[in-house]
Amino acid sequence: MTVTKSGTGTGTVTAATGIDCGATCVASYAANAVVMLTASATTALAAESNFRGWTGGGCTGLSPTCSVTMSQARTVNALFTLAPNAVFVTQSAYAANFGGATQADTVCQNAAIAGSRTGTFKALVSTSSSPANVRFGSASGWARIDGRPYANSLAEVGVGKVFNPVRLSELGNDLGNVRVWTGSGYSGNWAGATNDCLGWTSTSAADHALSGESGAGGTMSVSFSWHNCDQMAHLLCFQVDRAAATNPPVTPASKRMAFVSNMTFNTTGGLAAADAICNAEAVASSLQGSSTPGSYAALLADVGASAGSRFDVNGPEWVRTDGVVVHQDVANMFTATLWDSTLNLAADGTTYYANNDVWSGASNPGQVGFTSTTCNGWSTSSNSSTGTAGRMGYSVVQQLFSADYTSACGQGFHLMCLQK
Repeated sequence: MTVTKSGTGTGTVTAATGIDCGATCVASYAANAVVMLTASATTALAAESNFRGWTGGGCTGLSPTCSVTMSQARTVNALFTLAPNAVFVTQSAYAANFGGATQADTVCQNAAIAGSRTGTFKALVSTSSSPANVRFGSASGWARIDGRPYANSLAEVGVGKVFNPVRLSELGNDLGNVRVWTGSGYSGNWAGATNDCLGWTSTSAADHALSGESGAGGTMSVSFSWHNCDQMAHLLCFQVDRAAATNPPVTPASKRMAFVSNMTFNTTGGLAAADAICNAEAVASSLQGSSTPGSYAALLADVGASAGSRFDVNGPEWVRTDGVVVHQDVANMFTATLWDSTLNLAADGTTYYANNDVWSGASNPGQVGFTSTTCNGWSTSSNSSTGTAGRMGYSVVQQLFSADYTSACGQGFHLMCLQK
């Protein structure tokens, strides 16, 4: 038997006798002997790794053990990857005069200890002398404390490539959408002298800082809007021990696709015109099941009908084009207040990193539409009529669907498109 190891991580593969790889990766066994191999990932902090599966020799799957019958010479490979760093949002909110980036790092480190998290944690907070993207060094690859991937790098966050919003605190509580101090631009760079509460020393309503939102994806999780310095906000805390990569999203074998349209809808032609946009983009991108006309529909309310009523909640989960599940509890997807992830990827993989507008027709997917919320049943582009629109990139359903936003009809807003 020959054991090989691959991947960015490290670990050992052992058997009761013979193989101890480690050092001994080749051993001989009697014909037809059954050898049980066990993979163990490295746990040392700087090299902490995950076992990611077997290949060869009849071994498959993610179980750390594999039974091999030596009916012939066998070669078995074990894949190890560096474990992603952890990321969380602090359970507590803080006044803006915490004193600077170093002091924010201390807050994060103490929060990590309170949550029984090991490693070095720093706050995504910037000052002129200490921007977050510099303090983080070569660290990369973050996952939430429940294991769901967040992002591979601050540079990717800066172009909207966020898998799941942070939301979870160091204690494992889902805080939903809370404001977080950052003073940072999209990629963790310092946002300027007027955007950090005077170096995190001011609690005056006359001063402000850039802030993010924990329930948002893309750039809004880091740099959403100004927050006055007399208010409170949470901190985003990033482990910085490893240059790792996030584990790929676990995509269900049976799924339906979900995306936002690149093309905009100008509120005329009814639901049929909106659905045609969704289907055209699905077909053009060769999405699963998209060869059948009408297999995709816009997540739009109509007069007397909710957006959710257009879809079967007894079917498979809806999945983004990067493999992320939008909401795992399909049966309650259209009554939930929070989805597991955001919907800001187009069918062709285009990532929308800001809060682009999307037509919805109601304040949530379970609410029926009215003439005043659906541009008269999506039949008029007159700016004297109105429709309800939300902002893509949120996992908070109210903001995704309405964000307290009513628009004049005829505006070219995007659509949320779901496979039927």
